[in-house]
Amino acid sequence: MKYLVIALAFLWLCMACDSSTSETTSSSDTVSAPVEPTLLSRFSPRLQQVVNTESGLIRGFTPGQPLDSVMHQETAVLEEDSIDYKGYLLGNTVNTDTNALDIRYFFNPKTRVTDSLTIDTYEESDSLMKELANYFTVRFGEPVIKEKKLLTWNLNNNQIVIRDVGVKLSPGLQVVARKSPKHH
Repeated sequence: MKYLVIALAFLWLCMACDSSTSETTSSSDTVSAPVEPTLLSRFSPRLQQVVNTESGLIRGFTPGQPLDSVMHQETAVLEEDSIDYKGYLLGNTVNTDTNALDIRYFFNPKTRVTDSLTIDTYEESDSLMKELANYFTVRFGEPVIKEKKLLTWNLNNNQIVIRDVGVKLSPGLQVVARKSPKHH
């Protein structure tokens, strides 16, 4: 009996040591090296809202995608359902304090394959244009057209255009992702 008590005490002690080692191991397993921030995370929340994700050219979009795939990944609210485009709204255009985005995906009605994406913003555009220019330059290199109110990047068969379309009393910026005109 004495040996049984000693054996049980020894077994309990081994299990206690093993369980504390497991706890130590699992707690050290949860501590990991710092995660490298994504390119998009280095920019303002406003730019992150416009770009949405680093996949595709912008908002996960690349011309030639099936429309259903594009609609599935869009986080904005569907506002317009036309024969050749889907219009989404992110924000509120009535409340000028909120920076609204009008997002339109154009597609071929027969094949339901996307052609282009247009994003319109209605806000002070200088700072957003600079930030978009910085983001796309880091991501895709220097723009091929660089004018005061127009920037263009040619990427293989695709193109991104940022255009300041605003006037003093009505600011605005337009971003277009499409097939390059020379590849139509």
